[in-house]
Amino acid sequence: MRNQLAFGHEDLAREDLAEAVALSAQVADSSAALYRNGLILPQAPVVAAFLDRDAAAFNRELATAMNEHREYWGSPAPKDALGRVAWLEMGLCSLAHDAGMKIDVECDYIPGWLFRKEWDEVPATPKG
Repeated sequence: MRNQLAFGHEDLAREDLAEAVALSAQVADSSAALYRNGLILPQAPVVAAFLDRDAAAFNRELATAMNEHREYWGSPAPKDALGRVAWLEMGLCSLAHDAGMKIDVECDYIPGWLFRKEWDEVPATPKG
């Protein structure tokens, strides 16, 4: 039986994810390839580990994805606001946390207070 996650009226399974990644590899444009290799491909193993409910693999793949995110957007703080939070990984961390998985990866791109729903620990917004 395939591991599946309900998504609207369709099911997203690991095999479907692998097929989507394989199809994306056919993109020839260099900016699209950079985007794919730096942001999209590192997410696939994180999603697969979540679907398998494998916390060790989830944390390992999440760390790899965050390293790729940092390389793609720049470090220490991305100049582009879109790169300040790794939104897909943030959502996966929230789902994993809600499913009882322990998240060991800590970085600025996935604020722990947000996926743990610790609203009283929201950092102050810097002025300027």
